Amino acid sequence: MKKVRKIFLDSDVIISALISKKGAASWLINETKVKKIISNTVLVEVTSRLNELIKKNKIKIIKINKSDVKESKQYVNDKNDAHVLAGAVKAEVTFLLSYNLKDYKLETIKRNLDIIIYRPAQYLQFFRSL
Repeated sequence: MKKVRKIFLDSDVIISALISKKGAASWLINETKVKKIISNTVLVEVTSRLNELIKKNKIKIIKINKSDVKESKQYVNDKNDAHVLAGAVKAEVTFLLSYNLKDYKLETIKRNLDIIIYRPAQYLQFFRSL
């Protein structure tokens, strides 16, 4: 029986894995043959950096509830993404940006909720065309 290797991750490795799904950090995070470990301090640092990003860029946070999510389930192919659509509906946005377009019933959402779902690059192209 092989011994499971243990690795300790600094906050920058976790953040890198979140930024790029193709890099070494992402591979390590997803590798099942390695036991990943962080400390409570690393967790605080990752959370702090995320909070700084949100504050610096004035990203508004809205609250959704279970009934919002329940109503959105009819519009998604992946029930785990209903909360994302619920947030977009609650925020009364025109666009929802996601890399996972397959998880949404795009035409139904556009027709019934008047929300267009784009990948970030598609929205950037649209934005630059204005």
